[in-house]
Amino acid sequence: MEVKIRVWDKDRYEMLYKTLPDMELLNSLNKDFTMRYVETNLQKHDIYEGDIVEASIVKTGNKIKGIVVWQEDKERFTLLLSESRKAEVFPELIVWKTAIVLGNKYENPDLLAQFR
Repeated sequence: MEVKIRVWDKDRYEMLYKTLPDMELLNSLNKDFTMRYVETNLQKHDIYEGDIVEASIVKTGNKIKGIVVWQEDKERFTLLLSESRKAEVFPELIVWKTAIVLGNKYENPDLLAQFR
């Protein structure tokens, strides 16, 4: 199974997009700078781990903003609403298809201030 990833090149200050042949290779990469693919939204933008998004909650439609994170122990993506409090939203409550990508934690570090 192919795996789409994005890698932050801190030396060139740019994002690189790759497709890996399998998960084995993904596990051998530097996790600090490697971001897994989540889904493609309705605007045809790929959503990756590390993205800062505005998403809707299932049923209520309420909008929330958060950082997309991979929970290794639960093997799932979720939205982190606050780094200091570790507040998160259960992934089954998030409508990923309508999420709007506002930026990401590497190219737009200024957006992180609202999540501390």
